[in-house]
Amino acid sequence: MGDSPPAPHHPGLLQAMTESVPCPTCGAAANAPPQDHEAEPTDHELLRDLDAEISVLRRRLHKLERQRADLALKADLSPLRRVPLEILGHIFRDVVGPIPGPLRIDDGPWLLSHVCGRWRALVLGDRGLWSRIHLNFSEPHRIQNRYPVRMIDVQADRAALLDVFFVGDEDGDQRDQVDRFNALATEHSHRWRELTIRLTSSLAPVVADLDYSSLKRVSVHWHRPVSQRPEADSIDLFRTAVSLADLFVSCRWRAVPVHPPIVNQLTRYSFDAPWRTHAELLRRLPNLEVAAVIRAFDGDDAIPEATDAIELAHLQQLYVNSDVCLDHLRAPALEAISVRHTDGAYRSLLRFLGRSSCSPRRLCLQGHFDEQGTTEVLQKCPTLTEIGAVFGPCDAASVARCLQLFTVGGSTPPPMTFPHVKVIAISCAEVDSKFHPAFLDMIDSRRGAPNGAFEAAELGVLMPGPEPDPQSAARLERLARDGFSLSVISLDRAGAHRHRWLIDRPPC
Repeated sequence: MGDSPPAPHHPGLLQAMTESVPCPTCGAAANAPPQDHEAEPTDHELLRDLDAEISVLRRRLHKLERQRADLALKADLSPLRRVPLEILGHIFRDVVGPIPGPLRIDDGPWLLSHVCGRWRALVLGDRGLWSRIHLNFSEPHRIQNRYPVRMIDVQADRAALLDVFFVGDEDGDQRDQVDRFNALATEHSHRWRELTIRLTSSLAPVVADLDYSSLKRVSVHWHRPVSQRPEADSIDLFRTAVSLADLFVSCRWRAVPVHPPIVNQLTRYSFDAPWRTHAELLRRLPNLEVAAVIRAFDGDDAIPEATDAIELAHLQQLYVNSDVCLDHLRAPALEAISVRHTDGAYRSLLRFLGRSSCSPRRLCLQGHFDEQGTTEVLQKCPTLTEIGAVFGPCDAASVARCLQLFTVGGSTPPPMTFPHVKVIAISCAEVDSKFHPAFLDMIDSRRGAPNGAFEAAELGVLMPGPEPDPQSAARLERLARDGFSLSVISLDRAGAHRHRWLIDRPPC
């Protein structure tokens, strides 16, 4: 009674329990192991697939970026490519500049022509960009074979007319300098439009006897006294320069007669020579418009014989460093005159102005400042409305006298205020701490003077000096706010300012 009876045997139930029933979701047998094609992918396989797809997309992106860059170039999407060629040409001329640096493959038109095909075509088509050739053999430019002959010849061929700047040096390789000069001159001197040259003892002989038929402007000086060879009694440099219009020669150490062609178009002249040489040339150059007559190499007792005054009917600007020159000239059309102080300079100046019957508007005085002589000239010549004064080093006393003369005080007699003066320009080698207050006092006094015509002031200082004190700086700012025309020029630009007033150098 205690034991349970055995379960009845059902064969169908055992079969149903051991059969595999398909999964209702995926259809796989519920108890069967997964086949290879049914296994889920691993994480490593997914990463490999993603990396492959990213690589494909990167290659595609790089290709699209390259296509876009090419399309942008072809479609003129670059702003620089939309600049008209005429404007680009003007930009290139400004880059090259009026006085280029020494010839280099990585500068000037050579550099511009290696940027792209469009620029190269423009640069090669503008012959004016290649016209200026500058060879400088002085330190620090002196490097052996710095100027390959082939490069010189190629640039000369690419130009129409040539402006040549050649700086010789006695300490450099003379043979190298002569070879480079010959490379530039032998086949091309007939196309030279301008020549600025510093001669050495070796260069001087090879400069002569060339075809200078296109030459319009010449500036010549020698490097050192030894550069002026003793056997060179005369340098006939410009016999063939039949188109010459502008002549500047600085002998400096001894008289070296230079015989320019006597041509009607020679209008500018600057030369240091004995007065007799000047007189011979000036009588044969009737069309001069600008002249710097620098009397040099004459003894103190070499007073020229009394002769009729040399008529310079077209002369507009004149610089003289000697009263002797003024006593022998007449210039009825004169507009500006610059005079270096000598004992008789002011008397000779008044005689010259009376003899010329001219009405100049500009007067520049150089050197020691004579208040009495200046006052007499300004009172007798009311057409002089622009006054310049040029001082050298250690001229502080003269500068002070000049500023004092033109400062209008409450008790200054009306004739002494020079009310007709419109412009006053001061050029100093250096200034001290007292200068700026005195200069500004002069400006303020003239601006406030009754019936005055004062319009502008200019100041040029060649060497570094003290800055204006705070009070002077504030006064300068006030003048600027008031719209007063005040030019303050220093260092390199001050040199050009000085020579513009002196008229003793050719304009750059």
